[in-house]
Amino acid sequence: MLILWLLVAVIPLVRMFQESLRVHGFENYFRVLSVGKIWINYINSIISSFSTIALILICVSLASYAFSKFEFSFKNSLYLFCLLALMLPSVVIVVPLFQTVKALHLINSLSSLIFPLVALNASYCLLILKNFMDGLPRDLIDAARIDGCRHLGILWRIILPLSKAALVVVVLTTFLNTWNEFFLPFIFLRKQEAMTVAVIPLFYEGQFNEDVPKQFAACVLIALPMIILYIVLSKYFEKGFISGALKE
Repeated sequence: MLILWLLVAVIPLVRMFQESLRVHGFENYFRVLSVGKIWINYINSIISSFSTIALILICVSLASYAFSKFEFSFKNSLYLFCLLALMLPSVVIVVPLFQTVKALHLINSLSSLIFPLVALNASYCLLILKNFMDGLPRDLIDAARIDGCRHLGILWRIILPLSKAALVVVVLTTFLNTWNEFFLPFIFLRKQEAMTVAVIPLFYEGQFNEDVPKQFAACVLIALPMIILYIVLSKYFEKGFISGALKE
């Protein structure tokens, strides 16, 4: 089964690379890099991805600690309410979201991506981090409180260092989702210099028209950072899951 799944995942990548070299070889890549503003699009994707990750880490860390270690009224109901976003794809909320972004004059701004992406990814990250923190012993917090440490200090000095495995999963998952997000940039970013790399194939499709190898070369350049990231960090990603980031 794993071999079959590997073939399904790898064959399209190999085919894409082969097609990108057809006719003119690596000259297709140089042509793609010389046309348009793909480097600006890369920077836009990096800014939106890392901004989304930073905001999610701040919000989800605080929320996970509160839901895991605090007792307050309607705790379970509020937690379930926060997880409702797991059932809401971005296409469902695009109309009110577009009206909100337009009213705030954020069209063609990376802010129109960052804040919706934080909201859409926060629920999954909350589920991962909160479940991991549930497994951390309460005695650590009680001992720190006796020593005079406040809750923010406990979170920063004890809980987060012990939650590195889950945090790695949160960071990598958020980065992958943000980098590969196509629908929201397609809706909110109209100018080519404001786009992220996920929607750039549409630009190159019009630019090169019937020149399929150059279109595939653009797709390879866009997918390459994700492939390298997974190869380099896959062991940390797997370790995060194995160490209990998704335990029941």
